[in-house]
Amino acid sequence: QRRGHGGEHPWIFNMDSKMAAIHQWLHQLYGSDAVPEFEVTEETVDILFQMATNSSRRTQAAEYISENLETIAKEYKQEANRLSETLQTIGLSKHTLSQSGLTSISALAEAAEILELKDTDLSSFMMAVTDLTTERYDLATQKRQEERLKEDLCDQIRQCILDLNDLKRMMTQFEEEATRRDGDIRKKQKQLMELFPSKIQQYTKQVTNNEILLAKAGYTEAINHSTLVELAEEIKKVMAETEPIASRLQAFNDLPPDVSLAQLKIEEAKALLNELEAKWTSS
Repeated sequence: QRRGHGGEHPWIFNMDSKMAAIHQWLHQLYGSDAVPEFEVTEETVDILFQMATNSSRRTQAAEYISENLETIAKEYKQEANRLSETLQTIGLSKHTLSQSGLTSISALAEAAEILELKDTDLSSFMMAVTDLTTERYDLATQKRQEERLKEDLCDQIRQCILDLNDLKRMMTQFEEEATRRDGDIRKKQKQLMELFPSKIQQYTKQVTNNEILLAKAGYTEAINHSTLVELAEEIKKVMAETEPIASRLQAFNDLPPDVSLAQLKIEEAKALLNELEAKWTSS
């Protein structure tokens, strides 16, 4: 009877558990060599976890097959001893068989042992060969899938390395730019600090000169902005009060300076009036 499949490796859905399983598998795979780094994303973790799971299954299957073969070999040996005793009981032994017969029996026994058969019937051999062919096809298919996964993972790792190099190059450029700008800022600050004392001295001298000019012009503390504003308000008030008086004076200013000139103006006005009335009447 052929052995069945061993227990399945449990599926682990927690990300931390997957990472632990992956690291354990990689350390077993590389042994004392350093485990290469890889980008930790959901996709890469799933791919590596699938590869680790498949590897664990194959390892368990190989261990189970090895143990099963040892058990079958012991059973074959016991069966051979039993058959040998049976043949000796009926007076037959391997010494009574021809060399070709012994060779055929040995080849048949080895084939049955390799195919894990408990008998040497032709149907058992045919079923075993069919099973081996199916397993071989399944293994070849699985190998091709794993090779594709491996190639995809290698492509992703190469792309990650390129991206990392680009990031490092950009980081270097940013650091150089930051250093340059920091140098420019420090230079400007130094220039300003050097300029401040001279500007303070210049402004102080200018204030002193202005104070001298104001003193020469007769400026005192009583002449300031608030005082000038108050004086302007008073001037507006006085002008408003004197405006009616100025209007009355303007009427007197239009009169002639003596009486004779005033009479002459009156006569001229009368003549002009008579002329206008005559034109009005004739029209």
